[in-house]
Amino acid sequence: MSKSTVWSQAPAAVSPKTGEVHVWRVDLEQPEDVVQQFRSTLEDHELDRADRFHFEKDRRAFTVSRGFLRRVLGRYLATKPEALRFSYGPYGKPALDLLKFNMSHSHGVGLVAVSEAQELGVDVEYIRADFASEEIARRFF
Repeated sequence: MSKSTVWSQAPAAVSPKTGEVHVWRVDLEQPEDVVQQFRSTLEDHELDRADRFHFEKDRRAFTVSRGFLRRVLGRYLATKPEALRFSYGPYGKPALDLLKFNMSHSHGVGLVAVSEAQELGVDVEYIRADFASEEIARRFF
């Protein structure tokens, strides 16, 4: 993904109207001070999970993605990010009673989708320029 974007800057106040879905984007490669700010918003079990990643890059990406998720949701709920308490589904997906949201990340980019009431999903995938898509399509399709 190109570093230049057509994404708008975040508005001062956020609130999804009925039927709207808001999508937020974050670069997961952040300076150390930003990583530490996000880390300070995480619960102990989230810190434990982050610290279990073998590679520093993965620890940082998890910390930024979860911290960013907390910051975004905190803005919607007018709550400090560290005050949010998630419930967790059977596969470990975080949830809140007051908002529906989903997050995805790939190759240094994270997306968060937020809705007032509807279940939703968001996905981001890295597309390799050297991927032989036409060759694979001809061979298998």
